Amino acid sequence: ALFLLLLLPALLILPLALSGSSVDRPAEWTPHPHRAVIPRLPLLGKPDVQLSAADLEVIGRGDLWVQTREVGNIGHGVAVRDIAAGPEAVFDQISDLRRYVGKVPFLKSLHVYKTEKQGSSLVEKAEYVVKPIPGFGYTYYVEHHVSRKEGIVLFFLDYDRLSDFEDLQGKWYVETHPTKRGWSRVYYQCDAKVPDYVPRVIKTMLTKQGLT
Repeated sequence: ALFLLLLLPALLILPLALSGSSVDRPAEWTPHPHRAVIPRLPLLGKPDVQLSAADLEVIGRGDLWVQTREVGNIGHGVAVRDIAAGPEAVFDQISDLRRYVGKVPFLKSLHVYKTEKQGSSLVEKAEYVVKPIPGFGYTYYVEHHVSRKEGIVLFFLDYDRLSDFEDLQGKWYVETHPTKRGWSRVYYQCDAKVPDYVPRVIKTMLTKQGLT
């Protein structure tokens, strides 16, 4: 149940309309056509979200608080939820990429193809293969920067490989719950850009479904 609550947002704005795309050459031989079109999130700090008293009341009831918007064909989503487990346990679940399959809906395979240390952070690059419905699927390549000390997993496309959608970035942030002993508060942020030909109604639907 913890995996389902935490990892369902990872499907934010992954476009079904791209699932039929194909690549003439293996993606590991073909770089992405750009090096990011969405301004990069900083590694440190929680997602920039202002929570009102009403928002905190929703979160305090144990419900998932969600905010989504679209600006210039870029979808933005933020979700916050309280989890009845300590930050270390929650962070273990989020940062263990190899355990995602079978616990993240529609994720058929995940292959970590590079792992290295960069200062105090662990950097892992992984291939995700998602098949939301029979006969449709898409592949994307993600670089993750894992900082256990800060409770942060920052992720964005690996631009050295060709993914099936234009751009993606996001962040997990785990903190000790401000009032509940032994609990955590988890923030999830994701920004994604899909091609212009994807209808607005589809992008809106996927954004809302990905965060609930």
